[in-house]
Amino acid sequence: MKKKIILIVLSIILIVIVNLFFFKPELKPDDISIDYEFKTNIDNQNYLQLKLNNSNKEINFSESNFYHIYIFSPNYIISSIIDIPNYQDEKYHIGMDTRTYNVAKNSMNNENININKYNSADGFYYNGENYPVIFDYYYYREFDKNNNNHDTGYIVFSYYEKKLFKDLSWTKLYPITFE
Repeated sequence: MKKKIILIVLSIILIVIVNLFFFKPELKPDDISIDYEFKTNIDNQNYLQLKLNNSNKEINFSESNFYHIYIFSPNYIISSIIDIPNYQDEKYHIGMDTRTYNVAKNSMNNENININKYNSADGFYYNGENYPVIFDYYYYREFDKNNNNHDTGYIVFSYYEKKLFKDLSWTKLYPITFE
């Protein structure tokens, strides 16, 4: 009986040590870069064009590791442009995931950014292999009764990963100033 208890305790200790020291996220913040540019289309509509690059070409996203990109803005309403045929591809996914959204929200709170003052667009992720990926968002100035003149928003790359019981999630914030 003592041998059994010792074996169980040693097994638990080994699992804890492996979990704490040997698990690293499959995708690291340095693997990701996002560039953005403000543009105007022929209908005179403003849009924000994101260019996502991933230098880690070998990653396979799954239920245990995936990401979303969110845009937060204080004075603008933001919506994704999904009427372009490229975005109808099954590799593009538009929407929100509570796990990645909570990681983004917690990260912004840790940076003393009050997320309640920001509008956010549905996030997106790309499940393909060809990078860079370009994605467009319309943005419209929102009438603000308080007019806080705060036009700095954020693009947030929110990565979610769990292995065993270890949370390997992280975010990368990109401040943007709306024109």
